[in-house]
Amino acid sequence: MPPLETRRQVFTEAAKWVVISKEDRLEVMSEVASRNGVTVEELDDSLYSDLEAEQYLVEFNAPTPNDLSFYYNYAHTVALLAYSKRIEISFKGEDRQLVNQFIGLGEEEPTRGSKMVVRLKSTNRLARRASRIDAVLSRLLGTEGWLLRADIKYPAQYKTTCVFEIDSRGDGRLLKTEPVEEELIIEIPIVARKKWLKYGEIVVLDEVAERLGVTNGKVLREIKEEGGEYRKLGGVLLVPAKYDEIKEALESIETLGEARSYMKTLGVRDFMQVLESFGYQVEWLKPRKSSRLYRF
Repeated sequence: MPPLETRRQVFTEAAKWVVISKEDRLEVMSEVASRNGVTVEELDDSLYSDLEAEQYLVEFNAPTPNDLSFYYNYAHTVALLAYSKRIEISFKGEDRQLVNQFIGLGEEEPTRGSKMVVRLKSTNRLARRASRIDAVLSRLLGTEGWLLRADIKYPAQYKTTCVFEIDSRGDGRLLKTEPVEEELIIEIPIVARKKWLKYGEIVVLDEVAERLGVTNGKVLREIKEEGGEYRKLGGVLLVPAKYDEIKEALESIETLGEARSYMKTLGVRDFMQVLESFGYQVEWLKPRKSSRLYRF
């Protein structure tokens, strides 16, 4: 199961009960696992499988010796170009992103034919400059007939610059960028926030009043002041969407045990009163959970 969805379901289920022991945790996990048709072990494995500490290597595509050499050449070229005072590039075709990335390196000189030139100021932030040059060079390698020429001052104490030149027909064929795996992006949809209700979406009046030590009338007054929209079924109040959900679910439930398990997922403890409010009665059998449900 997707880890985000696994955590959402497990934490939602756990929030309905007091979970203070391994047995309580197992009960929560079992409930969620059965709903999703997986084992408790599979659910547990999914819970935090997106964290780096939970990941392990399952496959490794070893680079060839030539690939390693080309990656090494490329890395040294980028490092050397970070000391450039002036860089000139040319290539065949059009690549607006490459042009924009290159111009962003420094101060652009007037274009001469198909060549573009930028001048770079001295900087102590060489790592940042190398990162930007890396973006330009890696894209330049993917074009046809490319050429790069740079005036480089390295080491810094040198008073003169040296010319470095490389192109696609010569030593440029000895450069190669390391492949970058595409990252898995999980899109989390923005869900409209539900209106917060003090007593929740299902209110069993007797249960709430007894728990709070107040009268049913006081609970009803507070619900009215809160402005929540409920459908009243005798001593049970439900928001309209939850009413439709429970009504549809009960149509496929046949035994008291199934009804109890379903109501438990909704956080309802006095489930008998909810069943009665929907017009159901029980034909008691042994064992108790096998008792049959009928509508009046």
